[in-house]
Amino acid sequence: MEKVLINILLFTVVIFMNCKAGQNEADTVKESKIQFNTGVYSLNSIDKLYSEKMYGGANLFLGLSYFHGKGTNWQLLEAEYAGIERKIQNLPINDNQIIYGSSSLNSIIFHLNYTYFHLLCQNETRSLYLFLTGSDFNFVNITLNNNYELINSSLAPGLYLETDGAKHRFFIQVSIPLLSLSARSSYSTNTVQNYEHFDIWKDIMNNLHVLNPVQSKGIYAKIGYTLDLSHKTSLILKYDFTYLKISYPRELTSVSGVYSTGFIYKL
Repeated sequence: MEKVLINILLFTVVIFMNCKAGQNEADTVKESKIQFNTGVYSLNSIDKLYSEKMYGGANLFLGLSYFHGKGTNWQLLEAEYAGIERKIQNLPINDNQIIYGSSSLNSIIFHLNYTYFHLLCQNETRSLYLFLTGSDFNFVNITLNNNYELINSSLAPGLYLETDGAKHRFFIQVSIPLLSLSARSSYSTNTVQNYEHFDIWKDIMNNLHVLNPVQSKGIYAKIGYTLDLSHKTSLILKYDFTYLKISYPRELTSVSGVYSTGFIYKL
């Protein structure tokens, strides 16, 4: 994680040395876009509150985004949904070893993310733009047995870099969470014996904690490409990567990757 942060910092310094703050005639023009996405969502996690085993799987997902702003300031709202059957990935070698937890978990995944963009600088030809970003990443993983693995909301500053050609654009965004609000299931209260009396909302409120960057480490990143098909429509290909490692109350490590294609329409 430390090496990643150092590389991001060095990369940012290089970009700053080759661009400058600026305005242009388009800064007063408002623009709104809507984006539809679909693709493959892959999730692997180890939740030591539940089991020492890794559960992983992949399935199709659906996404909807709204992009609005003008000039140097932009806003993005993203919503994603996926249903994934995750199975144990590291099976025990000893057949007599007891497996704690189910052999598979059926998860319903929701994302609701908000990002604010502010233009820091651009190069002289206005083909390279660097934005400062502030994001609120919200992640919900509900299992189908009326339980949940993780509900997490993170405030994360970051950087967004975009190259702007005549029809082709490439972009990359990296964000690091500074403060998180997280709830993880107390599985001991949701056993077969207690199932009929289990109140999931009460359990969420009882297990809701504010976590600092030491207790909740992570990185959110995306890289993508857009191709303008016409004045109002574009095709987008992108990959989203999320890494989370939460140490409280016991360690949870979650890694997800989303490969997607989508359609953008200018309103």
